[in-house]
Amino acid sequence: MADIELVIKIDDKTYKQAINRTEFDTLSLGIKLIEAVQNGTSLPKGHGDLIDRDKLVYDCSLGDGGCDHICRCDGCSYNIIRETTINKATPIIEADKENKNEKRNC
Repeated sequence: MADIELVIKIDDKTYKQAINRTEFDTLSLGIKLIEAVQNGTSLPKGHGDLIDRDKLVYDCSLGDGGCDHICRCDGCSYNIIRETTINKATPIIEADKENKNEKRNC
């Protein structure tokens, strides 16, 4: 049987009860967890690393004059992020094994 990677959202109290097994009403806890799974988002097979885009650093220092000499964006409306910065980002969830060894062709 294949594994399914799933992102679920549960409140902090339910998480702690499940991890610490402190809920006396296991039926109630089970129902909460089943509902979280039913409302979860499954990750597609072969997905790449999932990163936090809010932690990426925008960089318009592409040579003299910033990025304007390349894209003529007159400021930074494109919010440039270097590919090396993206590639070095720490994944929240690692790539699916089916996709992990594939390389991007630029």
